[in-house]
Amino acid sequence: MMEDIELKPLKIEDKYYEIIYDMDMNDKEYVFIRNIENEEDMMCLRVTESDVFGLEKLDSDDELIAVMTEFYKREKEELEN
Repeated sequence: MMEDIELKPLKIEDKYYEIIYDMDMNDKEYVFIRNIENEEDMMCLRVTESDVFGLEKLDSDDELIAVMTEFYKREKEELEN
């Protein structure tokens, strides 16, 4: 998982996003990012497996559902409060 370090906002299509959550699952790392100016604009992306940090879209809706299900399992107690 990513260390607790201060990261610059990520610029995607002229919008700035911040990483709000990251998790490892099935030997892959995923990040949840949120638009700094619009909290409703969120994405879940997979960290690329190369030596250089990069992000890529998930392969399918099934992968997104699996990631969101695992996120819910891990954060269920906090989400319910």
